[in-house]
This record gives sequence, structure tokens and C-alpha cells, in this order.
Amino acid sequence: MSQHSRAAYAATSDTTAAARHLVQAHPESGRLPRIVLEPEDIRDFLDETAHITTRSLEYVPYSRFNLTEVVQRVWGDELIQTLYRLIEDRYSGGFMLDISAATTNDEELIRFITALAHAIGTPDNDVLSGKFYARLPVRSQDVTPQSSNLFQPYRTFGMHTDGAASKNPTTDWLVFGKTHERHVRGGRNRLLHLDDWRDVRQFAEAPQGRKPFLIELPPANDPRQQQWGNNVRSEPLNRPIFFDWHGHLCARFADQFIFPRSIEDAAYLRSFVESIESDPKVECVTIPVGAMMFLNNNYWLHGREVFEPHPELYREIVRMRGMLHAHQSFPVINGAA
Repeated sequence: MSQHSRAAYAATSDTTAAARHLVQAHPESGRLPRIVLEPEDIRDFLDETAHITTRSLEYVPYSRFNLTEVVQRVWGDELIQTLYRLIEDRYSGGFMLDISAATTNDEELIRFITALAHAIGTPDNDVLSGKFYARLPVRSQDVTPQSSNLFQPYRTFGMHTDGAASKNPTTDWLVFGKTHERHVRGGRNRLLHLDDWRDVRQFAEAPQGRKPFLIELPPANDPRQQQWGNNVRSEPLNRPIFFDWHGHLCARFADQFIFPRSIEDAAYLRSFVESIESDPKVECVTIPVGAMMFLNNNYWLHGREVFEPHPELYREIVRMRGMLHAHQSFPVINGAA
């Protein structure tokens, strides 16, 4: 555990009584801790903010920070400081939090996630919804050969980072919160921290590691764009996979958007994917209904296991992503190729 991470744990331990929160090890992750809150405190927050509807959050931006203000009032500054330390810390780079003992209501979960998200940063408008959050369903009825892997339950969703094709990427962090789940087995989140990836130096120090690649989204007539609602738009970019952020090695990668210009570049990308998908340190983490996972998108690759087939399978998560309040951007090289 890093010195910074130990400091986060120590600060929590010293202020538990005042802040009414604990940071504990998570049984499925060697790095991501879980934050434990008392159910009655969560209910206090939800009851005090019950008048702020999801519609209000969508239409009135300042109401999102009003939720964060209530978090500050219920748990004090110490919880917000812990959230920020854990998401920024290189060792942990995130946390898990389960409020299902207090609620599994989807509207209340969105409210709680919104409050915590605005405590650590500013969410972007999600390209799939045009809102500051997106609801992402996976259902057995969506199984077609053309389905995007994001919505396709019976294919592995490959390891990647978010924001890989955004023109001005500010995706320092992301959060997934599970709102609904029926007839679900499998489909756990797959995670790989860059510091655990066995071959990271090999790929970062290769000629292609810092070489700008052409990054381009599918055209409007592509089935993936149609499933995304034709909301995902970006000019072609030239951007390297690896970059430095706050003195740390980081990555932006999504294999379906990277266009190699040579056999050597294609071989590098194929080997890159094979390496991250097969790394022995890939963790599989369960997010129950009423729980959430915050990740530092600069430090973690994430994907998803295959779901076991069921004719009535349904699962929905809420996603938010954005930049930390103390954001330091990474370089974009050129524009369209």
C-alpha cells in the first residue's frame, strides 16, 4: 500500500466517530477499498434530499451540488476528503460503496451517486444520453450480431478506458452504480490496474507507446452508432495510448477506435489486447444492486465478463464520468489526420 493510501486510511480511522464512515478492505479487490456508511445516515441524506427529483437534477445543474452540500452536512468534510484521496491515490485509484441496506430504489441511488460524484469532480454530459449521467441497460432481447459490446450480454466486453475517442477528454474518473438486475449470473466487472499489469513497461516503452495513433469513431450508418442513438460524435484525432498525469504513467485505450497505419502498429495493438485480457492480475468485481464503484480512469482498465444466457436477463447501471476538481489535462496531438 502506498504512503498516500495509508494516509487516507489513517485519516479515516482517526475521524471515524466524527465523520461516521469507515474504509475497509474489499473481499474481491486487492486495491479498491470499500467505504462503509451507517444505513440510518444514508436514510437521513435521502430523506433530506427527497424533494430533489431526477428531473430537477437534469434541468437545474446547481441542484446537483445541493446534494453534495447535504453529504457535507451529514458526514462532514472528512468523508469528502476521503473520497477524493482514494480516487486520486495511485495505489487505490477508486473505491466501492454499497447503500443497499438503506435503499435499492433507482431514483435514490442516482441522487446519492450524483452527490458523491460532484464532491470529487465535475461530470461531463454523457454522449449516450446527452445528460450528466446515462442509464445503460443490458437485456437478452438486445442480442444481435450488430450489437455494441456495451449492450451485448453474451460477449466479453474487452478491457478499455473511457474517453479514448473524446476530442477534449476529461475523463479522469468514472462511476458505475447498479440500479436493476433480474435473472443475472456472471457479467462481473473486470479490472486491471496499470501497476499490476505485467507487461506495462514493455508496451509503454515500445516505439508505439507514445506514438500518436489515428482515433476515429464509427460512421453514422454503423450499427454501433445506431444503437448509441447516433449521439457519439467526434472529429478524427491523433493521440498516443500512454501519457503522464500528475507524474504517473497512464493510458487511454479502446481497441475499436484505434486505426493502425502499418503491420507493425497492428501487431503492437493485437499484442496489447492479448496481454491485458490474459494478465493474471485481472480482478473480477461484483457490483450488487444499490452499490457503486468509482474508478480513476487514468489508472484502471475495465471490462465485463460474459453473462450466462437467460431469456429474461436484464441489468441496468447508471454511469457518470468527468474530471477531478484539480484536473491536469494530458496532451492531444494534432487534429484530424
